[in-house]
Amino acid sequence: MSLNPSQHRVAHGFGNMLAVAGPGSGKTKTIITKIGVILQADRKFRVGAVTFTSDTANEMRERLVKEFGPDVLKRVDLGTFHKLSIDHLRRHKMLGKIATPPEQKTFLRRAISATNTEIDNEEAFKLFENYKCAIEHDGSEIPPFILAYNEMLKRNRVVDLYDVMRDCATKMSNGELPPLPVTHLLVDEFQDSDEIQFVWMMAHAKRDIPVTIVGDDDQSIYAWRRALGYKGMIDFVEQTGAEIIPLGENYRSHSEILAPADRLIRHNAGQRVEKDLVAKRGPGGSTHVYAVSAANREDGEEHDTVALQTEFLVPYIMEAVLPEDEQPGGRLAVRPGEWAILARTNFLLDSVEAVLDEFNIRSRRNGGSFWDKDYINTYLQLLISVETMNRSGIDHALAFVGTSEEALSQLHKRIPGATMAPFFERDFDDYGDIAKIDAEHMRALQQLLVTWRQDALFRKIPGTTTPMRAVNQAIDSAATYLTMGLRAGNFRDRVARHLSKAGDILKRRNGSLVSRVQSVQKPKGKDDPASVGLFTMHSCKGLEFGNTAIVGADKDIVPSLGEGSTEVDERRLFYVAMTRAKNRLFILHTPTNDTPYIAEAGLVSNPATVYPS
Repeated sequence: MSLNPSQHRVAHGFGNMLAVAGPGSGKTKTIITKIGVILQADRKFRVGAVTFTSDTANEMRERLVKEFGPDVLKRVDLGTFHKLSIDHLRRHKMLGKIATPPEQKTFLRRAISATNTEIDNEEAFKLFENYKCAIEHDGSEIPPFILAYNEMLKRNRVVDLYDVMRDCATKMSNGELPPLPVTHLLVDEFQDSDEIQFVWMMAHAKRDIPVTIVGDDDQSIYAWRRALGYKGMIDFVEQTGAEIIPLGENYRSHSEILAPADRLIRHNAGQRVEKDLVAKRGPGGSTHVYAVSAANREDGEEHDTVALQTEFLVPYIMEAVLPEDEQPGGRLAVRPGEWAILARTNFLLDSVEAVLDEFNIRSRRNGGSFWDKDYINTYLQLLISVETMNRSGIDHALAFVGTSEEALSQLHKRIPGATMAPFFERDFDDYGDIAKIDAEHMRALQQLLVTWRQDALFRKIPGTTTPMRAVNQAIDSAATYLTMGLRAGNFRDRVARHLSKAGDILKRRNGSLVSRVQSVQKPKGKDDPASVGLFTMHSCKGLEFGNTAIVGADKDIVPSLGEGSTEVDERRLFYVAMTRAKNRLFILHTPTNDTPYIAEAGLVSNPATVYPS
């Protein structure tokens, strides 16, 4: 492999080393070359290579085999911190029973429920990881649900992966356990290492095993789970005397993208390793910043701003749509690797996904789809029941608005048979001794179903037995029913907005209610390359795309301070998002509400208008 001078220094150095690898700097190629150099230097040498994800480990394994042949793996211990720790403890017969990741989630959910902790899943997991990733605790109060979780593990005589890491690190550090049986250790993405992983790594360095850590402090974006970032890198250098080698050459982005990203991250001066970023592809790209508004907005009318921004992007995305003879069918496919849309949160990506579905453009998400949300699924199931009279959709809808399980059981006993057909009749009133509030929920839904059934007597859609008017009315009425019983607040507003967006998409589809629902329920491949990638700013790290758009670049969205995130952390996050782009970068925000990072990057915003669909 041909290397530039900085990469060559890293690959051919044998002492402790910190390789500060900027975005697109070819660090994986450098690591692969270094492993080969070490193994060829002495047949007795053996390398430990640590990655942060199993996907990265698999990619590195494939590249090693391709470069050096399959026998290379006999002298390389390659895997994640967790994988290598499990193997090492098992090798020395110190490993107990491990709870699987799904079991860990089950224990955590049970612990939250058992302690009546009112917290959303994302916040609970952040608190959980912050606690579990600490090598020692400062004496502050431990949340009750974490204490309950630990007790459940103890009661079931299992440990989780966090315990495995801590046991392995502390035992290697205090001498109960030897280090890995390697002569050299390489750690990738070191900026993401937490306190336990730092102790794990230093247990090798203290036994004179040369350690090379590779990472970028500017891309340290997991402070909430105790990632050490810049501090961890400097501590490593101070404790080992490691040589610092910056890898500043960027082979990904054109200078029009890298230069503003560089200007932005330099505002973190004093809290980063200084490095000069050089765009090896030179000029030829572009960065565009737009303040997007609705062209036909009336006074007081509100629009989903991220949805507007996504609609603004649609014509640009259409440029990458594959020719008709290359389309695989279904939604429109785009050239692989061409497009990604990034946002600060998964919640914002819901609006992005809904708009792309509306325009029939393929998309993929690492997290759950917009259509997978509980209340969206309840809505879709109710619409199916509107047409088929099946039980489950009506049951889910009644439960969603607060009908008791006892009342639902009573209703089903009163309507035996395969369907809920009697419930669709105006004269059905067999509510008996069902509680008043529950009966009110049932009558309200029954009235909607009766109205839909009457409307079905009007004009028909060609090729179906369902009238257009009835379909659209059912779509709107089902959404109204599900939201009317919710208490006023952010959750109700979110549900109403999402159901409205889902309804708009369904009304643009053809055919019966069932066929429309089925069209949006078709599974989306998370690994479908011929689609627009939808990622949070956290989940996009390590990826690259020809065109990248950042939506929701508003000052009240990013920076998102609090919960352990600082201005420095948020600036790094925006920098990571910007540097995913190879050729063209879009940054979109609401007028007069742009994030300060746009100005810090030396960029100027331009107005843009959209006619909402």
